Amino acid sequence: MPELHVEPGAPLSVRVSASLALALTLPLMELGPRFPGIDPWLAQLPSRLGKAVRADVRLLCSPLSGALYYLLAAPNDEETVQPALDMLAASSPEEVLGLVLDVLAHETGHGDPTGLRQWLEQKPERVASLIQSMPVPSPDESFSLDAERAVALMRRPSELKAMVEMRLRQLWFDHVGPRWREALPTCRSLAQAAERQFHLGDPLRVMQAIIGAKGGQRLEKLADARLVFVPVPFLGPYVAEAIVPAWSTAFIGFGLIQGVTASPEETQRDLLAVLKALADEARLAAIAYVRRHREARAADFMREFGWSQPATSRHLRALESTGILRSEWVDGGKRYTIDQERARAVARALEQFLSNE
Repeated sequence: MPELHVEPGAPLSVRVSASLALALTLPLMELGPRFPGIDPWLAQLPSRLGKAVRADVRLLCSPLSGALYYLLAAPNDEETVQPALDMLAASSPEEVLGLVLDVLAHETGHGDPTGLRQWLEQKPERVASLIQSMPVPSPDESFSLDAERAVALMRRPSELKAMVEMRLRQLWFDHVGPRWREALPTCRSLAQAAERQFHLGDPLRVMQAIIGAKGGQRLEKLADARLVFVPVPFLGPYVAEAIVPAWSTAFIGFGLIQGVTASPEETQRDLLAVLKALADEARLAAIAYVRRHREARAADFMREFGWSQPATSRHLRALESTGILRSEWVDGGKRYTIDQERARAVARALEQFLSNE
C-alpha cells in the first residue's frame, strides 16, 4: 500500500516531534500506573520522580498548562526539545505569566485574563479557589493540586518561569529524552502507518482508522480544527490530546494504529492520481534532473528546460501533489528534493497492482 500523501495545508498531518511528545505525555505521568497496556517505563516513571517534581508536574498539567505553549509552538525537532527550551529561555517572565493566565481563563470559563491578573494582585484567594474547583484528570484517582503554590508562582513571574524551565529540562534530560531516543524508530514507523490512512479524506474516517472506534466521539469536540497526529510509542493503546483554540489546532498523541485499512479501490485512486501527474515528458525530465543533482530550485528548472515561470509553477505543483517531489524553504526560496520513501511506496503499490500480489 502506498505511503499516501497529504496536500500542503491539508487539515490532517502527522508530526514526529520530541516537544509535542513531551507535552502530550505529561498528563499521563501521574496517572500512568492505572492504565493497563501503557509502556512500563511510563507507568514506573512517577515512582522515580521526587515528591516536589511530581507536585510541579501536576501544576504544569493544570492550572499552569499555558507554560506548555513552548512545547507546542517550538520548531519541529524529532530528537530533542531544545528548540522549545530555547524559546522559553528567550521569553520574559511576564510573557510566560500571560500565557498561563490566558489558558487558565479559558479552562475555568472565567474568560478574562485581565480580571485574573487583577485578582492575583488584589484577591489571590479567589484565584486559589478557582484552581481548587478545576476538574482533575481522573475522578477515580487522587490528584490534588497545590493551589496556594500555583498562586504564589503566578504572583512571582520570575519564579514561575524558573520552575517551568527547570522541570521541563529535568524531565527531558533525566527521564523522557533517553526513552524517546530508544522509541524514535518505532515512532517513525507509526507516522508512516498513520499517513497511509490520509487518502480516506474524511476526518472522521481518518480518526477512526488511527485511534479506533472512539475517533468519532473525539471528533465532535474537534470540529473545524486542524488535526495533527503525533506518534508517541509509549502511550500504548491510549490517546492524548492537546487542543489550542487560538490556533484552531488539535494535537492527537497515539501509540498504536487501530481501526480500518485502505480498500483496494482507495489505493488504486491514489495510484491513479500519481500516474496522471507523472504521465508528462517534461515532469519526468524534472524528476530525473532532481535525481541526478539531489536537489533543485525553480530557477534551475527554468534554466535547464527553458520553462516560463507559470509553466514551472504548474509542473512543480503537479509533482508536489504526488508526494514524490517535496519542497522546503531554505534561504528565502524553495528547495526541491525527492522523497525516497514515498517513491518506493508508490513503486511497491504499482508492483502489487500489476502482479496481483
